[in-house]
Amino acid sequence: MGAFLVNFHCRSESPQSVAQVLVDQGFDRVWMAGPVNGWVSFWEEQASLQDTGRIQDIAEAVSRSLETPVIAFLVHDSDFMCYWLYDFGQVQDEFHSYPEFFEDSVSSEALTGDPYVLQRYCQPETSIPQLQAILVQGSQLEMLSGGEMSYVFAEERISGLAPLLGVNEDWARTDFNDIGSDVTPEELGAHWIGSDAPDDLGESFWEMDEDE
Repeated sequence: MGAFLVNFHCRSESPQSVAQVLVDQGFDRVWMAGPVNGWVSFWEEQASLQDTGRIQDIAEAVSRSLETPVIAFLVHDSDFMCYWLYDFGQVQDEFHSYPEFFEDSVSSEALTGDPYVLQRYCQPETSIPQLQAILVQGSQLEMLSGGEMSYVFAEERISGLAPLLGVNEDWARTDFNDIGSDVTPEELGAHWIGSDAPDDLGESFWEMDEDE
């Protein structure tokens, strides 16, 4: 079985501010970690059902409210990887590694990703050729036949991109449903945000202050 994952990364030094926006917007079943390198990472339950509309709604809402960049990653069955990059609530860049996967998908030209836009959000030493290599589109078979062995599995693109952004690679390769099953919240450094907290959270629970 391939990897299924969805996660979000917000440029912020204040996880409390990110958490408050999420709760205020009604996104109240969330794991959150960070900040690391200026990024707060989080995982939302319904978005992890591969709900692309909700993914974009969450990224847009947090970016708009905090006037900051937010990037969301999706991997579907290790077959393809997507990202949506927002800043000040406006989409700046989108990428789908295999847009032909869906026959009614929008044109591949609209989802190629723009390395020049993406570079503005990366670490200073990041080069355009590095990003262009990650943004190559194609199926697993096309990757193999074309010799692009680094990205046969879609999640490997995230392993290439996350460090260039400064995002924690382990967090970028984790899904909401992994936490508490494949990895403990303590191992991930994650805290629960919102309502209906899972059992036995211990210190992995942040109780939101109504006055914040």
